[in-house]
Amino acid sequence: MAIMMSQMAGGSSRQEMRDLTSSIVEAQGAEITKMREWYDEWYGR
Repeated sequence: MAIMMSQMAGGSSRQEMRDLTSSIVEAQGAEITKMREWYDEWYGR
């Protein structure tokens, strides 16, 4: 959800908002990747 909201706000005319939303997408993306890896390890796919 945070990624979706950040992408919506990423078109802001304010550089601070674009920087913030970019960092949110990056951080959340890494967390999602890690959780998917754990899922695959624990439950196999």
